[in-house]
Amino acid sequence: MPAPAQIAPCPSCKHPDTHNLGPIAPGFFFAGQRLDPPLPGGNLYCCPACLLCFRFPRPPQDVLEVLYKQAPSTNWIYEQHHRPDWNITHDWLSRRHPAGGRILDLGCYDGAFLDTLPPSWQRFGVEMSEAALARARQRDITILGRDIMTLPPATLQMHAATAFDVIEHVADPLGFLHRMAGIVCPGGTIIISTGNTRALPWRLMGSRYWYCTIPEHISFINDAWCRSAAQQLNLQLLALETYSHDSNASIGKRIYELGTNLLYRFAPSVFALLRRMGFGDKNTRQHEALQYFPPTWSTAHDHIVAIFARP
Repeated sequence: MPAPAQIAPCPSCKHPDTHNLGPIAPGFFFAGQRLDPPLPGGNLYCCPACLLCFRFPRPPQDVLEVLYKQAPSTNWIYEQHHRPDWNITHDWLSRRHPAGGRILDLGCYDGAFLDTLPPSWQRFGVEMSEAALARARQRDITILGRDIMTLPPATLQMHAATAFDVIEHVADPLGFLHRMAGIVCPGGTIIISTGNTRALPWRLMGSRYWYCTIPEHISFINDAWCRSAAQQLNLQLLALETYSHDSNASIGKRIYELGTNLLYRFAPSVFALLRRMGFGDKNTRQHEALQYFPPTWSTAHDHIVAIFARP
């Protein structure tokens, strides 16, 4: 007899009847580091009530914490011209808070984003990496803690709170956004950036999309989820802006990634054969499953910036 289907209630709204969208490939890499053995991928589920997508089962929290601590301290270092979401955020902050104020960046890493702000902003951060937060402090950024969920309720009320590429690492995105809303003062701005499951490339690839295979990614939102979350939390959703993480890529790279993903989607056996022949620089002899590991699509227009305001 086939094994009974796993019950995967929504981690945010607790809706019991979520939809299984298919298996996720095993996680062979974590924060750029090779995993051996790989982490099981689980399945991609979607909640019909709040439209959150999520991985289930997900890697145990203690396993994830160990892997985060082992991640190289240079893995999440970026420059402003490589971050369209930072540029979008600069534009919104300058319009909504021209005089500056207090801002908290969740998962601030080494404080690179906060360091791009004008002096009119008092800069605060939350970060779990010891090496990264040491560099953030060298930039005169005040570190309030390592986890937003453990910050005291009386934490300084912020004029703005940001979280770039963080919410996909969180088990309960709605709870995370609710915590951000409690940190900003009335009239404050909340800005998050992450992958967008309703982007065309993601809808084409489904659970086989490359963004899902990153094992530290466990929750996936979209524009509809943002609207639902804003209504539940009594927030104003000011704007939703889409972008590509690799917006400066050459035409050649865009064509290459589009072609390899279409081949993977519509001719997986041919793609696997090419992988076995050395295409994609994956050692399929060591791990046979790598022949079916999704190709990256960093040039896809598959990310979203959501700008919320607290009334």
